[in-house]
Amino acid sequence: MKQPLICHLTTAVLLTFTSLPVSAKETEDTQVERFDTNNNLRIEGKEVAPLRKAYDENKTGSLQQFDRDRDGKLSDLEIAAIQLHKPAPEPKNDPKAKKKLSNMLGKGKKK
Repeated sequence: MKQPLICHLTTAVLLTFTSLPVSAKETEDTQVERFDTNNNLRIEGKEVAPLRKAYDENKTGSLQQFDRDRDGKLSDLEIAAIQLHKPAPEPKNDPKAKKKLSNMLGKGKKK
C-alpha cells in the first residue's frame, strides 16, 4: 500500500518541477536565444532538434539548466518550459522627449 503512494508522490513532484517555466536569463552565459530562429520567444518546431543536439554535445554547458529532472535529456516539457526574454529597447536620443522631461521637472527655459 505504501509503495504505490510513494511512487505517485514521486511522480507528482517530478512533473511539478519539470513543468515549471525556466527563465533563459538565469545564467549569464546561456545561448538559448540563438535557437529561436523565428524570434517568437519560444523554442518550437524545427528549433527543437538543434537545441537538443547542442545539449547532447555539451551536457555540462549552459543548456544544462533546462534539464530539470537531470536525466541527461531535454524532454518536450522541459523545452516548452523555456522562457526567452526580449531585450529591452535601446533608449532613443530624442531632443523633444528631453525637452518635455526637462519642462516636467521644472528645468526648462521659461519664456
